[in-house]
Amino acid sequence: MPERGSVHALRYDIYNKCGWAGQRRMALKRTAAWQPGPNGAMMRTNVLFERSSAMPRISRLTRDEVQPESVTIYDRYLRDRGNVPNMFRTMAHRPEIFATIIAHMEAVLNTGTLPKALKELVIVRTSQLNRTPYCLASHTKICRNLGWTDTQLEALRDAHVSSEFTEREKVAIHLAEVMTLDAHSYSEAEFQRLRSFFSEGEIVELMAAIGLFNYFNRFNDLLEMDPTPPASAEELAQAGVVPATV
Repeated sequence: MPERGSVHALRYDIYNKCGWAGQRRMALKRTAAWQPGPNGAMMRTNVLFERSSAMPRISRLTRDEVQPESVTIYDRYLRDRGNVPNMFRTMAHRPEIFATIIAHMEAVLNTGTLPKALKELVIVRTSQLNRTPYCLASHTKICRNLGWTDTQLEALRDAHVSSEFTEREKVAIHLAEVMTLDAHSYSEAEFQRLRSFFSEGEIVELMAAIGLFNYFNRFNDLLEMDPTPPASAEELAQAGVVPATV
């Protein structure tokens, strides 16, 4: 747990009060505002408010708008998933960044010796703490597909006292919590306990997943990213995807 009264504690408390409400279409967002204090002076406070869907802050490129080098990535996602995530459509404004982030994400998730299920679990915990509905919507679904139950996903908030996780899983979840809220506070004793469950390479895998999704969370939160809809029939046809027949 972060130190009471700190900025990290505020973020942690807000998440635990909001719970899974962050997955609603109407996303909860914390912002700063000036309000009258007890003595009449103006003071800076943190406020939660709801924002409805609006025009995206940065446009999301369709297949026929991206540079030729990005079309191959679009087509692969259209074939495999039936859509291109809104975050990727946004990053495609800079093809070099788009290509390298896709390669990095796929290396983080699909290589190494740790099971993908554990990586996805720490990704969900990271996204819970950052209150990122965009990432939670997709990665809780991925976690369910990989075998995690709704009971376990809800128990992540109090994983250290939950019987839903093994000690090894709890250590990985705690790493996600500390790395997300206050990486400077991870003690040598905590690191040695982490080391008793994971090899050096596996720790790199965990930290890469946690770090990557702290990046993704902040990118999507600032842009107030909406959930990704299915691709249009026209875009799917351009990628050579044949609609399924009933």
